[in-house]
Amino acid sequence: MKIEEKDGALVIVDFNDLEAYKIARKVEKDGIAFYNRLLDLALNEKTRDVLRILLEEEKKHLKFFEDMMFSIREEEWFEKEDDLLDDLNYGIFPDNMPELEVGQFLDRPEKAVGLGIVMEKRTIEFYQACQERVLNEKAKKEIEKIIEKESEHKNILQGILKDIKAE
Repeated sequence: MKIEEKDGALVIVDFNDLEAYKIARKVEKDGIAFYNRLLDLALNEKTRDVLRILLEEEKKHLKFFEDMMFSIREEEWFEKEDDLLDDLNYGIFPDNMPELEVGQFLDRPEKAVGLGIVMEKRTIEFYQACQERVLNEKAKKEIEKIIEKESEHKNILQGILKDIKAE
């Protein structure tokens, strides 16, 4: 599998359904970690409630992709190749995302939320590319629903950013 950036968009070449689900699993895990970090920020309770909802939706997406992986290879997907795919950065989250400390954003939550907006946009682009390439029709339909949810997430974060800037 290979992922390239062309004209600011992520383009995926040479991948199969299983690889797409593995990458999507990593994207969702990274998203869950990011939303957990945002929850640690000193934001108002309304924003925290919204972030908790987004976090739960990301967990549902993660479960879907893991279920699809199991349906393809059942127990076999725990091979070493999966470890490599889990460690790669696919260009959605910054290279140093795992090392980012919440404290870096405590004084500028708008920066963290802005990063979330960018990540949601890139996640949508990735899932659109997956949807075009996966063979499983059930997965295509479910990925479409996930794309819609990720678009809602982006819009919600844009609303949160607007509220933060207005405070």
